[in-house]
Amino acid sequence: MAKTGKGDFAEGKIIESAKELFYEQGFNKTTVAQITRHAGVNNGLFTYYFGSKSNIAATIESRFRLDMRNLVSQAMFDIYGDYNLALGIATEYRVIVDLYERYPKLRVFVMENFAAAQQLGDVSHNDIVNMQNTLAASQRNHFYQMQRRLINPSISDTDLAIYEAVGISAANALVSSWHNGLIDCSKEYLGDKFIEICFWLLGLGDERIEQLKRESLETINDIHLVLKPYFILELE
Repeated sequence: MAKTGKGDFAEGKIIESAKELFYEQGFNKTTVAQITRHAGVNNGLFTYYFGSKSNIAATIESRFRLDMRNLVSQAMFDIYGDYNLALGIATEYRVIVDLYERYPKLRVFVMENFAAAQQLGDVSHNDIVNMQNTLAASQRNHFYQMQRRLINPSISDTDLAIYEAVGISAANALVSSWHNGLIDCSKEYLGDKFIEICFWLLGLGDERIEQLKRESLETINDIHLVLKPYFILELE
């Protein structure tokens, strides 16, 4: 079944309906039937494009994170006239913690989606979408290879694969524990731990990691993102 202009329109309607319902109700309370009814499509189209509620949630979260990355890089370039990948990634971690704190609806959606994926036995629920979409998988692989080239060219293939497999899940598990009250700390401290885990997995030394923690804490003061319905990010 090849995609057509009409098919693309239907897929877009399903995604927009899911975004609205997930934003207002969270992942757990939203059903596939609600999404298809809201979008005005049948269940067969939903199954064809996404297969399951977890898949479409992963699609929405992946696109949200990509939008965040693009806005952070744009802001850094506008402010500093340059973009450093390592500092950009460190700053993204602080931005996402800040967004989770300020916007409970975002945090609830991501944490419920993460919990559901863990119950399915997924190592990283974003991989569901990447396995279905060759382009997305290619883009993700390109991003990891770019991190190797620009951040740590000496990292081994095995360690890079470990970083790919563990990084997202480790970060989500950390936020999940914070969200559920198992970790009691400030968002600045949580951001520090995000950065430590990420760049330790990427093979950086303690001195460079400490530098990224300091610099990203300064950088985030110049970047102000706002979240609007439904999962729309804008620079203030």
